[in-house]
Amino acid sequence: MTSLLQIRAIASIDLTFVLPFVDTLNVGGNQLFGTLPTELGWLTDLRELIIFENGFTGQLPKEMGAVESLERIVAFLNFFSDSPRAFLGTLPNLSEMDFNDNLLSGAIPGELFASSSLRSIALARNTLTGGIPVTDSSLPNAEFINLEANLLGGSLPTEIGALTSVTSLSLGSN
Repeated sequence: MTSLLQIRAIASIDLTFVLPFVDTLNVGGNQLFGTLPTELGWLTDLRELIIFENGFTGQLPKEMGAVESLERIVAFLNFFSDSPRAFLGTLPNLSEMDFNDNLLSGAIPGELFASSSLRSIALARNTLTGGIPVTDSSLPNAEFINLEANLLGGSLPTEIGALTSVTSLSLGSN
Protein backbone atom coordinates (compact mmCIF):
# COMPACT_ATOMS: atom_id res chain seq x y z
CA MET A 1 0.00 0.00 0.00
CA THR A 2 1.05 3.53 -0.64
CA SER A 3 1.57 5.22 2.72
CA LEU A 4 1.85 8.81 1.56
CA LEU A 5 1.17 10.82 -1.54
CA GLN A 6 2.42 14.33 -0.99
CA ILE A 7 2.21 16.99 -3.65
CA ARG A 8 4.02 20.29 -3.13
CA ALA A 9 3.83 23.66 -4.91
CA ILE A 10 1.38 22.84 -7.66
CA ALA A 11 -1.58 24.94 -8.73
CA SER A 12 -4.16 22.18 -9.12
CA ILE A 13 -4.65 18.46 -8.58
CA ASP A 14 -5.58 15.97 -11.26
CA LEU A 15 -6.53 12.85 -9.33
CA THR A 16 -7.10 10.77 -12.44
CA PHE A 17 -3.50 9.58 -12.07
CA VAL A 18 -3.97 8.44 -8.47
CA LEU A 19 -4.53 4.74 -7.98
CA PRO A 20 -7.40 3.65 -5.75
CA PHE A 21 -5.06 2.02 -3.21
CA VAL A 22 -3.68 5.35 -1.95
CA ASP A 23 -4.37 5.50 1.77
CA THR A 24 -3.04 8.99 2.58
CA LEU A 25 -3.42 12.10 0.47
CA ASN A 26 -1.44 15.02 1.87
CA VAL A 27 -1.53 18.34 0.03
CA GLY A 28 -1.47 20.47 3.17
CA GLY A 29 0.27 23.82 3.25
CA ASN A 30 0.26 24.50 -0.47
CA GLN A 31 -1.36 27.19 -2.54
CA LEU A 32 -4.00 24.96 -4.09
CA PHE A 33 -7.39 26.43 -4.82
CA GLY A 34 -10.80 25.65 -6.26
CA THR A 35 -13.20 22.85 -5.48
CA LEU A 36 -12.05 19.37 -4.61
CA PRO A 37 -12.42 16.88 -7.46
CA THR A 38 -15.20 14.31 -7.35
CA GLU A 39 -12.56 11.67 -8.08
CA LEU A 40 -11.69 11.70 -4.37
CA GLY A 41 -14.61 9.29 -4.09
CA TRP A 42 -12.61 6.78 -6.16
CA LEU A 43 -9.95 6.48 -3.46
CA THR A 44 -11.62 3.56 -1.74
CA ASP A 45 -8.65 2.84 0.56
CA LEU A 46 -8.17 6.47 1.64
CA ARG A 47 -7.68 6.74 5.40
CA GLU A 48 -6.29 10.27 5.71
CA LEU A 49 -7.18 13.40 3.75
CA ILE A 50 -4.83 16.20 4.73
CA ILE A 51 -5.68 19.41 2.89
CA PHE A 52 -5.06 22.17 5.46
CA GLU A 53 -3.88 25.70 4.57
CA ASN A 54 -4.98 25.92 0.97
CA GLY A 55 -7.69 27.82 -0.86
CA PHE A 56 -10.24 25.05 -1.37
CA THR A 57 -13.83 26.26 -1.73
CA GLY A 58 -17.32 24.78 -1.81
CA GLN A 59 -17.90 21.51 0.02
CA LEU A 60 -16.35 18.07 0.16
CA PRO A 61 -17.58 16.15 -2.89
CA LYS A 62 -20.63 14.03 -2.06
CA GLU A 63 -18.80 11.09 -3.67
CA MET A 64 -16.59 10.99 -0.59
CA GLY A 65 -19.55 9.55 1.28
CA ALA A 66 -18.58 6.19 -0.27
CA VAL A 67 -15.03 6.26 1.17
CA GLU A 68 -15.80 4.17 4.24
CA SER A 69 -12.12 3.69 5.07
CA LEU A 70 -11.67 7.41 5.82
CA GLU A 71 -10.41 7.94 9.38
CA ARG A 72 -9.09 11.49 9.41
CA ILE A 73 -9.80 14.78 7.61
CA VAL A 74 -7.57 17.75 8.33
CA ALA A 75 -9.03 20.69 6.39
CA PHE A 76 -8.44 23.79 8.53
CA LEU A 77 -7.64 27.17 6.95
CA ASN A 78 -9.49 26.80 3.66
CA PHE A 79 -12.59 28.48 2.26
CA PHE A 80 -15.11 25.63 2.55
CA SER A 81 -18.63 27.00 2.77
CA ASP A 82 -22.18 25.90 3.51
CA SER A 83 -22.83 23.52 6.38
CA PRO A 84 -20.59 20.51 6.99
CA ARG A 85 -21.58 17.50 4.92
CA ALA A 86 -24.02 15.25 6.79
CA PHE A 87 -22.40 12.11 5.29
CA LEU A 88 -19.34 12.69 7.47
CA GLY A 89 -21.36 11.45 10.43
CA THR A 90 -22.15 8.20 8.64
CA LEU A 91 -18.58 7.23 7.73
CA PRO A 92 -17.94 4.22 9.99
CA ASN A 93 -14.22 4.83 10.59
CA LEU A 94 -14.00 8.63 10.71
CA SER A 95 -12.44 9.48 14.07
CA GLU A 96 -11.08 12.99 13.47
CA MET A 97 -12.33 15.95 11.48
CA ASP A 98 -10.85 19.44 11.60
CA PHE A 99 -12.63 22.18 9.65
CA ASN A 100 -11.51 25.06 11.87
CA ASP A 101 -11.09 28.46 10.19
CA ASN A 102 -13.23 27.99 7.10
CA LEU A 103 -16.42 29.71 5.92
CA LEU A 104 -18.84 27.02 7.08
CA SER A 105 -22.33 28.33 7.72
CA GLY A 106 -25.79 27.03 8.53
CA ALA A 107 -26.70 24.43 11.09
CA ILE A 108 -24.48 21.59 12.26
CA PRO A 109 -26.03 18.42 10.81
CA GLY A 110 -27.39 16.09 13.48
CA GLU A 111 -25.67 13.20 11.67
CA LEU A 112 -22.28 14.50 12.81
CA PHE A 113 -23.31 14.19 16.44
CA ALA A 114 -24.85 10.76 15.82
CA SER A 115 -21.47 9.29 14.83
CA SER A 116 -20.13 6.54 17.07
CA SER A 117 -16.63 6.73 15.55
CA LEU A 118 -15.81 10.45 15.88
CA ARG A 119 -13.34 11.15 18.69
CA SER A 120 -12.38 14.69 17.65
CA ILE A 121 -14.59 17.27 15.96
CA ALA A 122 -13.22 20.76 15.30
CA LEU A 123 -15.49 23.34 13.66
CA ALA A 124 -14.20 26.50 15.38
CA ARG A 125 -14.06 29.96 13.84
CA ASN A 126 -16.73 29.52 11.19
CA THR A 127 -20.21 31.04 11.02
CA LEU A 128 -22.28 28.03 12.02
CA THR A 129 -25.73 28.86 13.39
CA GLY A 130 -28.50 27.15 15.31
CA GLY A 131 -28.14 24.91 18.30
CA ILE A 132 -25.80 22.09 19.20
CA PRO A 133 -27.47 18.88 17.94
CA VAL A 134 -26.77 16.76 21.01
CA THR A 135 -28.96 13.85 22.08
CA ASP A 136 -28.55 11.25 24.83
CA SER A 137 -26.77 8.98 22.35
CA SER A 138 -24.55 11.62 20.71
CA LEU A 139 -20.86 11.06 20.09
CA PRO A 140 -20.33 8.21 22.57
CA ASN A 141 -16.57 8.10 21.89
CA ALA A 142 -15.85 11.81 21.47
CA GLU A 143 -12.95 13.19 23.49
CA PHE A 144 -12.49 16.62 21.89
CA ILE A 145 -15.20 18.99 20.62
CA ASN A 146 -14.34 22.52 19.51
CA LEU A 147 -17.24 24.69 18.33
CA GLU A 148 -15.93 28.03 19.61
CA ALA A 149 -16.25 31.33 17.74
CA ASN A 150 -19.31 30.53 15.64
CA LEU A 151 -22.81 31.99 15.77
CA LEU A 152 -24.40 29.13 17.69
CA GLY A 153 -27.35 30.08 19.85
CA GLY A 154 -30.02 28.81 22.16
CA SER A 155 -29.58 27.21 25.51
CA LEU A 156 -26.93 24.63 26.26
CA PRO A 157 -28.57 21.23 25.79
CA THR A 158 -28.81 19.22 29.00
CA GLU A 159 -27.69 16.19 26.97
CA ILE A 160 -24.18 17.69 26.97
CA GLY A 161 -23.86 15.91 30.32
CA ALA A 162 -24.23 12.55 28.52
CA LEU A 163 -20.94 13.13 26.68
CA THR A 164 -18.99 11.25 29.34
CA SER A 165 -15.86 10.57 27.28
CA VAL A 166 -15.32 14.25 26.37
CA THR A 167 -12.22 15.70 28.01
CA SER A 168 -12.19 19.02 26.10
CA LEU A 169 -15.34 20.96 25.13
CA SER A 170 -14.85 24.45 23.71
CA LEU A 171 -18.01 26.52 23.13
CA GLY A 172 -16.76 30.06 23.87
CA SER A 173 -17.51 33.16 21.77
CA ASN A 174 -20.86 32.00 20.40
